[in-house]
Amino acid sequence: MLESILQTGVGHFLMTIVSFAILLFIVSKFAWDPISKILQEREEMIDSNINDAKSAKEDAEATKDEAREMLTNARTEANKLVQDTKWQVSKMKADQIDRAKEEIEEMRTQAELSIQRERRQMLESMEDQIGKLSIEIAEQVLRREVNSEDHQQLISELVLEMDASINESR
Repeated sequence: MLESILQTGVGHFLMTIVSFAILLFIVSKFAWDPISKILQEREEMIDSNINDAKSAKEDAEATKDEAREMLTNARTEANKLVQDTKWQVSKMKADQIDRAKEEIEEMRTQAELSIQRERRQMLESMEDQIGKLSIEIAEQVLRREVNSEDHQQLISELVLEMDASINESR
């Protein structure tokens, strides 16, 4: 009878169902847990890789943003440094020009004082020389033109004038 059932289509069907049920029982008893465990581990690994990739992408974006910000800050600092340097150079240039003007003015003042001092010394020297020359010329003129009679007459006149001035003051 088993043979006749197996030979029919229903028999094949039943035999297939029984075989399938046995196979399911064996797989569930011996292979299902390890396969489930492997699939679970694989799913967790894939989820972990996806999360790691997302985290890496977020880190890369954050690093990219930080790099942009640092670059912007560096450019700002560089521009500020350039402006500060230009200002300092301009100030130093102006200070040097002012110092040069002050030095020139000081040199001009010193030169004027030196010229005035030398002029004064020259005038004093000339006055001394003119005075000495005048005295020498007067002496020479008086020696040549005044004889002893004229000399006596000048002395007498001088004595009379002195007496007159003394009498008037009394």
